[in-house]
Amino acid sequence: MNDQNQDNSQNDWAAPSHEPPPAGNFKDYRPPQDHLPQQSHQNNPGSMTTDQIIALVLSFLIPGVGQIMMGQTAKGLVILAAAIVTGCGGGLISIASVIDAFLLIKAKEYRQVGDWEFFPDFNQTFGSK
Repeated sequence: MNDQNQDNSQNDWAAPSHEPPPAGNFKDYRPPQDHLPQQSHQNNPGSMTTDQIIALVLSFLIPGVGQIMMGQTAKGLVILAAAIVTGCGGGLISIASVIDAFLLIKAKEYRQVGDWEFFPDFNQTFGSK
């Protein structure tokens, strides 16, 4: 059997499928983006994206906005209304909103979170194991 005629699409050692760089202009060549390995948030589970950091900061400044940004719109609006009515409850609503948004971000990394779930996986994140 001749190995040279086999399909190399499943072979990790096969040459890339994109065109080689143009001759004499290798310095400025960049391969097509669809052939580059994609970095995903899942590779570094402890890191947070810029959107998640913005959601936490806004959740402190305007309680409920972080929850709205993370997909819990009704819950975020209720927290925002409670913050407006109580004048942020002496800052306690802001602190609770940030903690809830942080736990929401962490829980969404590995599971679905309910629309009205408050402080998801609090004991798992902050408590003993």
